[in-house]
Amino acid sequence: MLELIPLPGMEPDQFTTTQELWHPPGGRGIFGGVILGLALSAAQQTVADGFNIHSMHCYFLLVGDSTIPVTFSVQRVRDSNSFITRTISANQKQRCIFMGTMSFMRQGSGGTRPLHHASLMPDWLKPPGKEDEEMESTNHYTPQVLSIGLENRDADPQDQILRCWLRIPQKISQSHNCRTHQVILAFLSDWQLISTIVYTHRLWEFPAVASSDSSPSPLEGTSVSMLTSLDHTMLFHEPLDIRTDEWMLLESKSPWSGGGRGLATSRIFARDGTHLATCVQEGVVRLKKDVSNETAKI
Repeated sequence: MLELIPLPGMEPDQFTTTQELWHPPGGRGIFGGVILGLALSAAQQTVADGFNIHSMHCYFLLVGDSTIPVTFSVQRVRDSNSFITRTISANQKQRCIFMGTMSFMRQGSGGTRPLHHASLMPDWLKPPGKEDEEMESTNHYTPQVLSIGLENRDADPQDQILRCWLRIPQKISQSHNCRTHQVILAFLSDWQLISTIVYTHRLWEFPAVASSDSSPSPLEGTSVSMLTSLDHTMLFHEPLDIRTDEWMLLESKSPWSGGGRGLATSRIFARDGTHLATCVQEGVVRLKKDVSNETAKI
């Protein structure tokens, strides 16, 4: 992601990619997290310094082609003293593949006596040790991931919790500001999230090492024909405390599935326990007995 941001501007409030975007092995198109991160980067370039992202509500409309440039168009909806709102569309060949609304809040505008409470990271979880510091990553997009596994494995799917530690493999220099980490966290927020829905049903398995070749993905479960994100909501609770080159805890659950759709939620914690962000995602879930891989469409 660092190589892709900031996006170059074509004309006022329009930005386009100049490199081929990541298409995960076995995936249907551009990884959704890449589009999320780049859309945020485009919006940031229209927002004054001192304002930081606090919420984004997005829809994935069409599968993105990794070989075609993506143009991000930003509309300035609101500029007030405390909040700025932007809508962003991503287009390929005059087809809209993504739309999102993002809100930014001015730093320090929360009042002199703001309320505060936060979810706690489980105290029995310890960040990775020094022996894990030299992990290798298979490509520039794949984060370093240490799986913790499934809690409440024998419980109903809605009561199971999937956890992992993750971070990007590159150290981010001090020349990058907090906005860079916010963009990368948006990218990472899509990691394993929608997969939680089928993983809790034992229809999906995560490999020990992520694949970087073009062969069928080991993530393709024997029973899952289609698993595609429809939307993505992300709330940034502590945008100034994000350090994506340090270990973070990703904790995901699936409270519901039915009618060919499923819901996944996640919480992201810094290694010191700070609750950084919360995500909600709904997706299409189809099993192979419903439709073949070759004909599956939304």
